[in-house]
This record gives sequence, C-alpha cells and structure tokens, in this order.
Amino acid sequence: MGWADYVDSVGEDKYSFRIYLTETSGTVLGANFMNGYNIVFDADGQRLGFAPSECNFEEFNPNRPDGDDAYQFRGECGQTVALTECSAFCNRNESAYVSVGVQDFGDPCNLNERPESRPCSQNCSYFKVVRGDPRCPDKPWKECSANCIMSRQVVPPGEPLLKPNGMCNYLQQTSSCYAALCSANDGDYLIFIDMRINLVSANWGYLYTEAFYEAFNLLFKVRSSSIDLLSDSSSNSELIGTTKVHFELRLKAKDFSGVQALHNEAEKIIAIVEGPQFGDHLIDALQVVSQRFDGDRIVRFGWMNGRDITVISARAIPLGEDRDKYGEVSGLHAGVQGSSDWTKVDMILLGVSLGALIVMLTVLYMYRRLQLEYQLNQKDKGSLRSMWQRFLHSTNNTNSEQRQSAFREKETRELEMSSCSLLADEDS
Repeated sequence: MGWADYVDSVGEDKYSFRIYLTETSGTVLGANFMNGYNIVFDADGQRLGFAPSECNFEEFNPNRPDGDDAYQFRGECGQTVALTECSAFCNRNESAYVSVGVQDFGDPCNLNERPESRPCSQNCSYFKVVRGDPRCPDKPWKECSANCIMSRQVVPPGEPLLKPNGMCNYLQQTSSCYAALCSANDGDYLIFIDMRINLVSANWGYLYTEAFYEAFNLLFKVRSSSIDLLSDSSSNSELIGTTKVHFELRLKAKDFSGVQALHNEAEKIIAIVEGPQFGDHLIDALQVVSQRFDGDRIVRFGWMNGRDITVISARAIPLGEDRDKYGEVSGLHAGVQGSSDWTKVDMILLGVSLGALIVMLTVLYMYRRLQLEYQLNQKDKGSLRSMWQRFLHSTNNTNSEQRQSAFREKETRELEMSSCSLLADEDS
C-alpha cells in the first residue's frame, strides 16, 4: 500500500496524515485504506481480502448528478465550480479542532476533465460544525422566548478570545424575534415548509439551521428572526444521507399595506416554493450566506444541485377572522406529509380543554363514588341500630321473665312457710 493511500494533499507542499491514533479501542483502518482496492469481508471466516481495483474515480462521482443540464443553474459552461462536498467532517471525539479535507472543482459541462482538488476545512466541536474559533465557538441563538426576545453568546470580533482567568471572552447578544414561544397575532400568516435535503442528517447543526434562515430571508424578504425550525431529523438514524426539516415562517400584518397585500405575499411565497426552480434558487441563496460566514475555507452548499432539495409540502394559514375569509393557501404537495393546520395556540388551548375535561370527569367520578359509599354506610348504620334494638328488647324480655320466676318462687316459699307455722300451732 503506497503512501498516497493514507496521505492527502491539503495545499501546495502541504500534506495531511490520514491515520488517526485517537480511538480509545485502538487504531481504525477506515476508507483511506480502501482506496484503490476491492475489499472482501469474510465474516464467517473472520478474514479480510484486498485486491487492486481498476475503478476510475473520475468516471464515477456520486455527488455529481447526471444530465447535461445538471449544473446549468450555477452559470454557463466554462466556469469552475465545486463538484463534490468537502471531505472534512466533524467525526472526532474532541471538544475543539479543525477538520481538514479536500474539495474537487471543475467545469460542470466537461466531466471528462480531471477535477482540481483544493483544500477545505471546518471548525468542529465534537461531531458538530461550529462558527468561530472552535475553542470558544459562537453559541447558537436560543429559542425565541414568550417575551419575543432571543439571545446568544459570541466572542466579539477583534476582542481577545480568552479572559485573564482563561474563560472564553463571551459577550451576550440579544435580538427581538417573532417565532417559537412568542405568541402569534390575529391577522398574521403562518407559512409551513417541509423539505428533504440531501445532507447527512447526523451533520446537521445550528450553523445549517441559521444558514437556511438567512437564505429564506434573501428569497422571501422574511426576517430571519421570524423563522423557526420546528423539527429536523438529525436524531433519526433511519434517514441515511438525507435530512428532513420542517420550517415555520411568520408574516406580520402590520408590515403590509392591507389584508389583501398580506394574502398576496403568502400566495407568492407558496408559488415560489412550489416552482420548478426553487431548489436551484435556494442553493444559490445558501451559497451566498455560506460565502459570508465561511469565506473561502469551504464551499458548503455550492456543490449541491437543485435536485438535492425536495419539497414535501408547503402551506400558508391566516390567523384570526381572516382565516374564514381567505382560508389556507396550500401547495401542490400539501397533504402528502404536510404540516398540521393547528397553530401552537390552538394546540395549547386544546390541551387545556382536554385537561379540564379530564379533571371534571375525575371529580364527578369521585363524588359519585363517595355518595354511594355514604349511602352504604347509612344502610349499614340502620341495620346495626335495628339489631341493637332487637338485642335490647330480647334482653329486657329475658330479665322480665327471670324477675317473674323469682317472684313466683318467693311467693311459693312464703306460702310453704305459712303452712308450716299453722301446722305447728295446731300440734301445740
């Protein structure tokens, strides 16, 4: 096995060793040792076989879609664009490190030309991508509170990374927001967008979430602080190589000239999302955002194609009285795996109502049960009283008979004594 199989070029006269001795259970021989070989895993015989491979990687690139128009949205032929995802992944159990890899660039219309490999890197904290110095990375924005305020901690640009005591020199930033726990207002619109993205779900983190917020801001002119990621599939191990996301966007009625203008804007957003070029436009917007945050270190989204974005459902729902007048605006795919028509306020009210009903039924059940037990106790008390009276009556009868019997015996004895006295007098 030659050195080129486990050493990668990361720049001019710079190379990176791809054998890592950081595993707790020993050294792992991974994909780097499999390049250029056919590998046979004989589990029954506990053997591993290597044979040289004649695979030409330039003719097989799984990240490059088929078709002549695969990269047309990135510009005309002759341009140099990213063809593959950066090979730098956050896959080490370390709190702060920089992952270094390479990314292929070339002309998307000339697939026979050998691509140019350029170095790329990502700042990592354990298994997630972070922004800023990985030793003191920017913290994600916290969820919008009930007071419509969100905050995060960052190290200000130009300031020392660490304080004199060695702690991160974080400064708390706050911003107004209209999402999550912040109550929605009657007359506003809620827009739900469900998508599936060809990104490994395990790599999804706050950096990607905030990038999508900013991209939606560019596409729809909706404030990023009015967008919320309701759910993502980053913890779903069944989704391999894809990430499913569910976004909520809020349109404020006071930002528009009237109800009709607000309704038209909601319809426009749904039409854009359901349009055939939405995936291309979203990738372009994401790349603009990535360029702003990542610079030239990595092309985070530019290697993707519009086909990597699949819209599952899209719908807009007005709140308050306007809901009966306009109804909801649904996209072409709405209902496949669409978002619920219920808002958070509706769900809370439903939960409170069900809870109150359960409590009321429980109280009625306990009252009825106590009532039945009381009646049984009263019945038992009546039976005991009757038995006691019969006992007393029986006792009184027995005592009376005993007294009468004793009285008769006494009279008999007295008569006998009287008779004896009379007989004695006669004899004398």
